[in-house]
Amino acid sequence: MSKVRHVDFYPDEFMTGVSGVLTAEQIGVYWVVCSLVMSQGGPIDENYQRLGMICCIQKAKAKRIVASLLECGKLTKSDGKLSQDRAEFEVKRAGNRIERSSKAAQIRDKTRGKAEQKQRPSEIEIAGDDDATTNYQLPTTNYQPSTVGKKEAGVIEGDDAPSPPGPDDRPGQEVLPPDGKATEVDQVQAAFDRYNRMARASACPVANLLNAQRRSRLKARLKETGIDGWNDAVDRVARSEFCQGANDNGWVASLDFMLQATSFTRIIEGNFDNKQAAPRKGGGVLARVAMEEMEATRNGR
Repeated sequence: MSKVRHVDFYPDEFMTGVSGVLTAEQIGVYWVVCSLVMSQGGPIDENYQRLGMICCIQKAKAKRIVASLLECGKLTKSDGKLSQDRAEFEVKRAGNRIERSSKAAQIRDKTRGKAEQKQRPSEIEIAGDDDATTNYQLPTTNYQPSTVGKKEAGVIEGDDAPSPPGPDDRPGQEVLPPDGKATEVDQVQAAFDRYNRMARASACPVANLLNAQRRSRLKARLKETGIDGWNDAVDRVARSEFCQGANDNGWVASLDFMLQATSFTRIIEGNFDNKQAAPRKGGGVLARVAMEEMEATRNGR
């Protein structure tokens, strides 16, 4: 696959991930590493001298900043290479988009060529072998073969070419396969990934495993509100000071807490939204509800 020169960027998600979490120097190095990963199309060498030159800082300082980004989970390291999961995902998605556009264009040209040959049989029959291969030119018409969809017939080749969304498009939002119908598996994975992106940028614990029980509960929650309702609930948890640990016990909301039917209903109804007056120590309604549901989570209910 050729070099990908354009990837999607979501400024709101980026700002959510760094605001109040990273310093200005960390944000600068973080963005440079992400850009290098997207430019190279994958993990980059752990070259602190090069990174320091790009950021106009000393090699030792670049190494310290990268170490802090690794510690807080913003970057990953494997076999002496640095990477960032979302940057790698966006490069792959852009590459898939280019590949789909190219294949659609090939199908369009092949189908159009066959159709136009059927329109001009007399010219091909009358012309000699040399004429048929060198002098014959296909007619320029507005004909669009019926076997090609409107989107495929209008595909523009190139990195910036628009294309129908594929099953690997935009995690964290409703994922649509080429036929335009979201599958249940796609939505469950998208919802799981959406929670983890929020968790990495907040105090909530990251969920490492999408097991059978979590998958079943996610399906139930998505059936109730759809992917948009789930995303709204995740955003409410991210904004909620109570769910982020500002309570008497330092409790924070987890994926399993959100997956409980009663907890999820209270979240989307705004019961955990920030209030002007903080709950009374040891006796707030939210504190009692959270503790009860946290205990239910531990007991596997």
